[in-house]
Amino acid sequence: MMNFERLNRNKNTDYRKFRNCLANKNWYEADQETYQIMLKVANRVVEDYLTEEDINNFPTSDLMTINKLWVDYSQGKYGFSVQAEIYRSLGGTRNYEEKIWEIFCEQVGWCQAGRWLFYSEIFPNKVLQNTTTKGHLPVCFGGGWGIGGVLGMGGECLLSRQDLWK
Repeated sequence: MMNFERLNRNKNTDYRKFRNCLANKNWYEADQETYQIMLKVANRVVEDYLTEEDINNFPTSDLMTINKLWVDYSQGKYGFSVQAEIYRSLGGTRNYEEKIWEIFCEQVGWCQAGRWLFYSEIFPNKVLQNTTTKGHLPVCFGGGWGIGGVLGMGGECLLSRQDLWK
């Protein structure tokens, strides 16, 4: 696996719990930790949500650290860059397009037959079903965001950040 200490990341953020969740394939806890780390890095723990501005200004080094850990520990199945690749392949751009977002959410399994899943349906009993599709995680639920968490912003979204595009 990667040399964790060599990752370029915010030195004030502890990624060990997150890394351990991923290493142990504890996808629910890893998803929860992803959201908590993002709140901490953006200095939004008290508010418990991220704004478009927070996401647009989220440090690339931390975004890439979170992404690399997800991608590496899931053998390329999960991560923001995996999601961004799917989003782009559907025609997703920096400009929000509802139809593309809906197709993306269907493809990664956050929506089924036009019905949005509750977070508890993604992680029944806090366990991820083994049948999940590529790009299914992270969901990053928190602060009332619901499915899509920090990803679906209604205007711009994390997946349109150029630093995630290969």
